Amino acid sequence: MHEWADVERLVRADFSPEQVAHRLALEGGLPISHETVYRHIYADKKNGGDLHQH
Repeated sequence: MHEWADVERLVRADFSPEQVAHRLALEGGLPISHETVYRHIYADKKNGGDLHQH
């Protein structure tokens, strides 16, 4: 999904989940809570991803 790509781009740029949620709201993107961003990061880690390192 395009929206998750935006979330991951911001996380990789070292934005906090709170900052990601706020930035996406300002950009008119995916309305998302910081808790959902945290869940996405944890799911990524469980699947061998590296988002949690940012």
